[in-house]
Amino acid sequence: ALGKRIKVFSNLSEAELSSLYRRSETVLSTSALEGFCMPVLEAALCGCVPVVPDRATFRENFGRFGVLVPPHDGAYGSYIKNAATQFDRPEVMVRARAFHEAVRERWSTSMGEIANAATLGCKDNITRGPQQSSSPAASSRPDLRMAGRGR
Repeated sequence: ALGKRIKVFSNLSEAELSSLYRRSETVLSTSALEGFCMPVLEAALCGCVPVVPDRATFRENFGRFGVLVPPHDGAYGSYIKNAATQFDRPEVMVRARAFHEAVRERWSTSMGEIANAATLGCKDNITRGPQQSSSPAASSRPDLRMAGRGR
């Protein structure tokens, strides 16, 4: 019976995907190799309960608002079936949003550190140019241009 309720989609527009997430109860990832897994976070931000493998990355990213499936337990169906009873939609959305904000802050800090590290060895060759965007994320990043290379 569960197999009839699981649908696989491809090539959806952003609007179609957003609508699908809002109408769904759970989102499933069975990936053993996935890193961050942005689609699971996108679905959780719309209220879908993540059902993911109990692996370090998924545990860190979705353990507070998702269902972790033990390694080598192929019975995802029972976890999907019970996911919506473990978390309610508003709780998933609030926790996913808090996680999303924390990730954005970490990434922003990390990208600044990477840019600073990249410029250490070639300070004389890099000039800081005008800001290209007025977005909050872009305002914290300098526009870096290679001097003497026409960029």
